Amino acid sequence: LLLAIVTISSGLLLAVTFTLSVFGELHLLTLVFGTSLIGIAIDYSFHFYCERLSDSERSAQATVAYIFPTVTLAFITSALAYVGIGLAPFPGMQQVAIFCAAGLLGAYLTLILAYPLLAGSRLPEGSRPLALAGTYLANLTKLSNRLTTPLGMGMFTLVIVVWCLVGVTKLTVDDDIRHLQQSPASVTEPENKLRQLLSGGTDNQFLLVRAASEEALLQQLERVSPQLDAAITNQELGNYVSLSQYLPSHQRQDTAYSLQGEIYQTQIDTVLTSLGLDENLKPELQASYLAAKEQYIAPADFFKLEAGKQLAPLWLAPNGNATDYEALNDGGASAEHGAIVLLGGIQQIDALKARFANVQSVQLIDKVADISAVMGHYRLLTLKLLALALSIALLLFSLNFGIKKAAVVVAVPALAALLTLATLGLTGSPLSLFHALALILVFGIGIDYSLFFASAQNHGKAVMMAVFMSACSTLLAFGLLAFSQTQAIHYFGLTLSLGIGLTFLLSPLILTTKKS
Repeated sequence: LLLAIVTISSGLLLAVTFTLSVFGELHLLTLVFGTSLIGIAIDYSFHFYCERLSDSERSAQATVAYIFPTVTLAFITSALAYVGIGLAPFPGMQQVAIFCAAGLLGAYLTLILAYPLLAGSRLPEGSRPLALAGTYLANLTKLSNRLTTPLGMGMFTLVIVVWCLVGVTKLTVDDDIRHLQQSPASVTEPENKLRQLLSGGTDNQFLLVRAASEEALLQQLERVSPQLDAAITNQELGNYVSLSQYLPSHQRQDTAYSLQGEIYQTQIDTVLTSLGLDENLKPELQASYLAAKEQYIAPADFFKLEAGKQLAPLWLAPNGNATDYEALNDGGASAEHGAIVLLGGIQQIDALKARFANVQSVQLIDKVADISAVMGHYRLLTLKLLALALSIALLLFSLNFGIKKAAVVVAVPALAALLTLATLGLTGSPLSLFHALALILVFGIGIDYSLFFASAQNHGKAVMMAVFMSACSTLLAFGLLAFSQTQAIHYFGLTLSLGIGLTFLLSPLILTTKKS
């Protein structure tokens, strides 16, 4: 027990030290996922001591030498699996990958360097647990003998194929980033009310309007407003906030000036009489009107006003004097002016996108959808990475075991991953990036079980006992994550629990079918 604690502690110490040296800080997310390190690092102690129990005459140094090739392969595959998680587009997951890979290295080095010196003491009698493992293997061997018959193999294959086909066909995907936030109604309802009061009910989506000059931008904003009014009429939109409602273009000001000319030039006498004003004001009013011909309300002057200061963040100037937005230069013109139109109460976002689909200067920005699209892209990338990892493992193991045995070793975690996906489909759980990341670890951890069974010669009971203890510790570690109220962590823990459980059930078949 003391050496097991030393193994875990050295792994955690190296993980924390290496992570702090790379990132300078330790995220809470890293500590949450880092609990999985305990369930893996302890596996090295399990395999060492179960091998010693099976051959009590063998020294600690000889036991380490015996399991060294398999443990090394297991460490490499598990570390690569964690590195694969680091390819996710989240700095937190990159830190998790570094933390866990460094922790595994610490546990591995402890086994190789410290166990030959510290783990040579006499062990208690281990015949009972080994006998239980032997009984389990014997029963599993009988079952596998039945499965090797044409009828048994046909039934087994049929069950697996139906399970996979039905489950995978029912599997759906959900990359919506909003579904990862699982706040209780007591929190979200006041939050929505507060957002309604503070922002006028505007949503995260907005329009980005661009033009080559200030005047062109203001005119474009005025052309957008009737489209948004029509969207409100069609119940596509609840409300919007646009600068065109407060800051008119020069063209619109000229139109208003011309209309005012009818008052000051032709109707001034009637107006003065109806208002009961002195007729001597007529020359002064007409002079003021004529003098105002070239005086426009400019954006720079408008944003100096109190009302204008509140709307200034909606104005995107190319010189950086106003609020900037990364999408302003998507078109490639660095001198473009831009403005944001806030949208609220969106009911039909696809209809809104269709309204401006053919207008190059107007873009509906939906950051939630953009992030969700990135999540979907990385989900597919992670699944492709899993397929690549399986191929690399097959090539690597074939050099050690031969192509036939290597294919069996790789097939176990591959089948476990497929059955996990099918189970998710049958239970109605949608596939997300976090499921895919968990499947990478199912491969990295599950391949260890296959490796040890494939390498077992006369110590099948010891391997069975070690794998049983490893699976229990891993399921305990990841099983805790499955109960999390945060969906991302829940998905991660649930998928790993299913995958590791299935791998535990399938991996002993490598040994039993070989014997049969």
